[in-house]
Amino acid sequence: MIEWIKNNKAGLSLAAACIGVVVLFSALAGGCSASDLIKVKVPSGVQRSIATPPSITLTDAGHEWDRWVQFVEIESDKFSGSISRGQELLGFVQAMADTGLGAAEAALGGVPFGGFAVGGLGLLAGLFFEKPGTRKKEAKEKESSYNAGMEQGKRIAEEIVRELRA
Repeated sequence: MIEWIKNNKAGLSLAAACIGVVVLFSALAGGCSASDLIKVKVPSGVQRSIATPPSITLTDAGHEWDRWVQFVEIESDKFSGSISRGQELLGFVQAMADTGLGAAEAALGGVPFGGFAVGGLGLLAGLFFEKPGTRKKEAKEKESSYNAGMEQGKRIAEEIVRELRA
């Protein structure tokens, strides 16, 4: 065996170098796993909601997923509570309106044309309630009015500039 080692020094040197490279690579990659090398893209809505980078490793994805699920559950509870409070308020308003109209109907029942007065009171009460979509409609009207005013102002300014140049 000693004779064979003396005759194959280059082969043994190459084998020792390969073993050294494998040991060195294993030592350097000791804390690294394959999941650290794989990147996962995070949707922009999730990025904004839980303040995470646009791309994370597969190792961190489980943690970020748990944060996302917790965020969705918390926000869903808040939204559900808001809807419940709105429904309670609607029930209260409807009960008050029904009570008020019932009282007015009883009081005006014996008066000639009292039924018309009850209907008129109902219509009058309806004027004070905001209809769904009113705010969006008003915002669109304001925007279109603003744009029309800007166009008119632009035309007037252009006319003034033409008159000054003439």
